[in-house]
Amino acid sequence: MANEDGTIWVSFNGEIYNYLELRDGLIRRGHQFRSQTDTEVLVHLYEEKGESLLDALNGMFAFALWDAKRGRLLLARDRFGKKPLYYFIDGSVCYLRQKLKLSLPIQRSRVK
Repeated sequence: MANEDGTIWVSFNGEIYNYLELRDGLIRRGHQFRSQTDTEVLVHLYEEKGESLLDALNGMFAFALWDAKRGRLLLARDRFGKKPLYYFIDGSVCYLRQKLKLSLPIQRSRVK
């Protein structure tokens, strides 16, 4: 899910228990929503608070948020680790998982 101009993207798993309260506040401050989901709240909350959005969240979650303007990837999970988040960085590619399983080796090929 992305914000209105496509500069912030989020991939999310979990549940934000206080998302309705957060959503109401964001709407009062002028944010436009296209859905009724807790996922979209993350995008708009990040627009306002940056990484500090984590202080406002109550729930169990793991997410990856890409900020294209800043060229920044934010990976986050809930304080108790109910929704784990594993990552592997291979050069300029970041692979994300929420379960640690044996994976087949990644092979890349180039198209000429």
